[in-house]
Amino acid sequence: MFGCSSPKPINYEEMLNERGSIYYTKDTNEPYSGQVFSLHDDGKIKTQGTLKDGAMINYKYFEWYINGQRKLEKAYNAGTQNWSENHWNENGQKILEQTFKNGVENGLRISWNENGDKVYEKKIVDGIISELVSIDIEVMYKNPDLDSTEITEFIINISENLRRRKLIYDAVAHLNHLVKNFSDDSLAPKAQYMLGDIYMNDFGDFTKAIQEYRKVLDNYANYKHRPSALFMIGYNYAHNLNDLNNAKNVYQSFIQQFPNHELFDSVLLELKYLGKYPDWYKKAIRTY
Repeated sequence: MFGCSSPKPINYEEMLNERGSIYYTKDTNEPYSGQVFSLHDDGKIKTQGTLKDGAMINYKYFEWYINGQRKLEKAYNAGTQNWSENHWNENGQKILEQTFKNGVENGLRISWNENGDKVYEKKIVDGIISELVSIDIEVMYKNPDLDSTEITEFIINISENLRRRKLIYDAVAHLNHLVKNFSDDSLAPKAQYMLGDIYMNDFGDFTKAIQEYRKVLDNYANYKHRPSALFMIGYNYAHNLNDLNNAKNVYQSFIQQFPNHELFDSVLLELKYLGKYPDWYKKAIRTY
């Protein structure tokens, strides 16, 4: 079947018939090839695309503000659930870029404020924030007077607030950003410890929690809560993963390293009842 084409873009919603996602000319009933568009009710461009043998091979979708400024542009790969999005405010300033794969956000999400200052770049994997690639704390939280020495404390406070609001992935992204970009700061070990606590208590990912607690031990030799991190590693092995051999090894290491710590007696009890905890003890340890 030979198709019909035109060098001039046409309004496909008015001039073509659609059957089974293939567009045909109304006069010859042949699949159409060429540039096409459609309009919103107010006459502004709604879509622009390309038809080949009647099939849409790519197209863009647009939304507009009342003042005529572009609000949204979506660029689709036809036949897939993949697209990119660009968003603008009413003054014409781009405020957001996103990409989607298989209908779910994947890739970099970049945000700007109303003045054009980049706020952040976030790496998104399957709809979940996996990493803050870059962030401008002062811009993001509109605090231009924030001293550079206060940034890490600010990030910690924001992370705690995000966690309370159940925005756990955002909290993790902020804490990871602190650990990665302010590794020598005095609050970096606290952020690392918080990551272990989040993976244990919010995500229930006990293996990941152990990994995060282990980083406290490996990377922050002078952190005051290193004994607690080691204890929590043993606790997760014993109570959440039922890995009694590793739990025993961790607890014995604790006894050797921290004989004067306040958790020492708790470790002795853990070893005494390892794998055979009485009911009274199970109730007591639920506070961890």
